[in-house]
Amino acid sequence: MLFIIILVIAYATNPSEEKFREYLHHKINEYAETQQDDLTGGLIKIFSGTAADLIPVEKKDFYIFSVYREKLTEDESTFIGAFNHFFMLPQSEKPERNN
Repeated sequence: MLFIIILVIAYATNPSEEKFREYLHHKINEYAETQQDDLTGGLIKIFSGTAADLIPVEKKDFYIFSVYREKLTEDESTFIGAFNHFFMLPQSEKPERNN
């Protein structure tokens, strides 16, 4: 019975793509606060909402959790969304290609 309750809660708290973009916006603002240059940090904060909306995101919904991949760079980041939280997965090393 407890397992079923946990599944229902997980389903109800599976975060949406909109919540993920809010999370990205928050992370961009955190990054801006670490900038030594006030102008750079201020500009990043001003455009953080727009940037978060423009980042290409792929979502795979598994009903009780979701997997998000942001594809801004070659080194895409993967996140798990569950229970209204996001967790960044560590990036695996890509093997070098020998030509």
